[in-house]
Amino acid sequence: MKKILMLFAALILFGSMTVKAEEAYVAGSETEIFGSPAWNPSLMANQMVWDEGLAKYCKVYTVDKAYKSVGVKVVYNGQWYGANEGGEEVKFSLSGPGDFVVYFSKATYHVTVGGPIVGEEQLGPDEGFEGIGTSDRPLKVMTDGTLNILRGEKRYDATGRMVK
Repeated sequence: MKKILMLFAALILFGSMTVKAEEAYVAGSETEIFGSPAWNPSLMANQMVWDEGLAKYCKVYTVDKAYKSVGVKVVYNGQWYGANEGGEEVKFSLSGPGDFVVYFSKATYHVTVGGPIVGEEQLGPDEGFEGIGTSDRPLKVMTDGTLNILRGEKRYDATGRMVK
């Protein structure tokens, strides 16, 4: 009887312990967006939320100005993920004030960025970036739930990679 009580107590004790759930965090190059210091992989403000409908982790950010070049990675259960299924950062620009979303698929380990202000990374000097006219900005179009960026006759995905 004593062994049964001890077994029952052990089951209650260990059964009530919580296992730490999977965690995903955004880390990025811009301290104004992602917090200080840059590339900090564990700031609670950058913890992603699981979206069951999308089957992805998501984190929404709001910015109050344009950014020429932003880089992000996702740290999932201690591993760094970025562009090209590796640790290379996903690079993009933000055309002005608004919201953007960082997505992470734990099935494919892909990091993507989407939103109406997300564009391809801008190269060259910073001067004049915030004054870009609306007609010179890339056209952002949602197609089948996926953000596409049109620049002339070329099409890019939300991370700025060319789509054929």
